[in-house]
Amino acid sequence: MKVEVVFAKPEEQVLYDVYVDEGVTAEQVINQSGILERYPEIDLASNKIGVFGHAVPLARVMEPGDRIEIYR
Repeated sequence: MKVEVVFAKPEEQVLYDVYVDEGVTAEQVINQSGILERYPEIDLASNKIGVFGHAVPLARVMEPGDRIEIYR
């Protein structure tokens, strides 16, 4: 299934399409996306995340078509 991961800075916005198996968590998708390597300032211990504008925990199980937003 496809899930999107997005992150925005004032000067840049990125969107990753990530293909994963059903039953994965938001944290697993973020880790698999490679976004943490590209943006080392993202700290999942302090940055909140959401799905379509609603805050969710890292343990949330993803559904096809979900978009994970990493907030600054």
